[in-house]
Amino acid sequence: SNLGGQGPDSGKEGIVYNCTESHDGKSVQNVLVKANARSDYECRSASHNGMSGDFGTIRIDAGKTVDVRFSIFDMEEKPITVAAFEITIYDLDESGNSGREYLVVDNMHHDVALAGDTLVKESN
Repeated sequence: SNLGGQGPDSGKEGIVYNCTESHDGKSVQNVLVKANARSDYECRSASHNGMSGDFGTIRIDAGKTVDVRFSIFDMEEKPITVAAFEITIYDLDESGNSGREYLVVDNMHHDVALAGDTLVKESN
């Protein structure tokens, strides 16, 4: 884990997640999903980036932003194209009245599913 060169690991910039491509609930192949900072990134808690149990984490300090690009590779690190890329975002919240978290997604089909009890709002 070295998003934006912030560590905690050294080496190439970015985070690599070992994932499984699936189709109709069946595993197709293991893949690498790489997250790379496309803008300046600095975070006081960057040491928590990477994996946390079954969850991939990217920490962002209040008042800060980062553009992240996700790319998919086979296990030999050759780029691949998949029919769909699904991602679940957890822990979007507010910090009292002083902050609000949000997510902007580019280059995607408009196929968004929100949990029934969410306070998150979708806008175009």
